[in-house]
Amino acid sequence: MSIAAKHVEMTSNLYSLKDADVNRFTNRVTHAEAGISNLEASRLSDNAVNTSIEGIESFLCVGMAAAFN
Repeated sequence: MSIAAKHVEMTSNLYSLKDADVNRFTNRVTHAEAGISNLEASRLSDNAVNTSIEGIESFLCVGMAAAFN
């Protein structure tokens, strides 16, 4: 194999490695973004539950105050 052909082969291999690294990085970013989205959805769900609990507590406090007055 000539030096020029070897150079072309090595350059091609280098670009293939770079593409593989970019794909791995992209996959990691995609998984990280999905994880962040899941955490945000969980946080929003937790906030909704907390808001519901606070509403129930307020209702009970008002009801108890009315019962004792």
